[in-house]
Amino acid sequence: MLVALLSPALPARRKAGQPTRTLQQQEEQMATRSPQLCSFSLPVPSPEAFYVVRASGPTLVASTTVRGGAAPWPAALQMLETDSRDPAHFRAHAPLQLRTPGTYLIEVTEVFPSRAAVLRSPRTTCMSPRFSTPVLLARLELDADACRAANGTDVAATEAVRQWTWRPSPDAQHAARIERLRYQDCSALPADVRMTLGKPKDLVQFNLVGGLVYRKAANFTEANTAGRMGSYAWELGEPLSTRPDRPGRAAHPRAGSVCLVGGSHARNLCKWGAGLRSACAFPRNYFELRYARDVAGPAGVGNMTRLASCGTIVLHLGQWDLGWPGPGLTPLDTFAFHFDAALAFLRRLQRPLLVLSTNYNPPNCITSMCPPMDWRSPPLIEEVNARMRAAAERHTVAFVDNSDLMAPLWDRSDDWCHVGGVLLDAQAQRVAERVCALPQHTCA
Repeated sequence: MLVALLSPALPARRKAGQPTRTLQQQEEQMATRSPQLCSFSLPVPSPEAFYVVRASGPTLVASTTVRGGAAPWPAALQMLETDSRDPAHFRAHAPLQLRTPGTYLIEVTEVFPSRAAVLRSPRTTCMSPRFSTPVLLARLELDADACRAANGTDVAATEAVRQWTWRPSPDAQHAARIERLRYQDCSALPADVRMTLGKPKDLVQFNLVGGLVYRKAANFTEANTAGRMGSYAWELGEPLSTRPDRPGRAAHPRAGSVCLVGGSHARNLCKWGAGLRSACAFPRNYFELRYARDVAGPAGVGNMTRLASCGTIVLHLGQWDLGWPGPGLTPLDTFAFHFDAALAFLRRLQRPLLVLSTNYNPPNCITSMCPPMDWRSPPLIEEVNARMRAAAERHTVAFVDNSDLMAPLWDRSDDWCHVGGVLLDAQAQRVAERVCALPQHTCA
């Protein structure tokens, strides 16, 4: 998954008899019309490992794409530190795309030594012992000449195209320029709390201990001690959220016209997401169905009449199937089976339907324990999103991938679990755009 800087273009209204384009086709068409970004290949140690590569500066972007084959060291990159591995022996590279000139800090975090291992054996595969120390820290001076030398692109021309992107917020111009990994460490917890964490089966246990974990676990922020999500703002130069038939006006779904289905992440999006609160009308339009199996199960069937009255249904699942508390990790193939059944069930309601990607979770102390007590790690999140996207395509349902919003600030959850602040608002705005792009949905 390469985190893009662009929000896909909204589809024009379809004429009678005109074939419907898939969301992927719309995104590909947008990509061909957009100016080329400034691309760099950043050397990384291994093609098997799972890395998060983040560039923070005038904009904030991230990538988890790794390709085999060594890459030359970019001339515009100045190495600051490594974790003792020799870059001369790196066997892979991570593509990184930037648009805005300026000074960037490039941080490479090795989350897992093997992407394949964590997908094959998620219960027993531990995060990399190196994850809290960057594999590579470097400074990039990006200017028009450097970009042109990299791939023949004029960075000044690409900057003239105004798009959605993360930029330093006005009140944090200097503090926001550098982002370093923020993580949580269970080793600082009292022994009795660690013993209780070793038995993550009882929801009551979690309620009693969970708050203590978040209060007493050591919270590490290498820089920006107060920054977190507030350091950057999701900014738009020229609204991509305009309706094709109403240029210049932002999309606003009608009050009470959108229903959110899922767990606490869906609840928060409905309840607090700016740009969506009125449309979702919490709690009436929020349906708490935590697991994929719940949607077509008794709980979903019991809510069928209420769901049928929704203007648009937005499905936001994945966290509970990967997380703790609960009965434990749902096997990926089982999740895919239940999610496919969920879409088939919701399609029977004949209501407009959107599927949201599940959110990244930061490296908190129960995902970074060895073995882990929670499995919401980036490679598993991405695999769940891939399974949901495939199911959505089979059922001709729109899939809304928020990875470009979430990945650059994947470690910035205030409670080490949920999306909040500017991330939640940006997510809500995108959902509002996509809802209003549906031909069946009337927006203000």
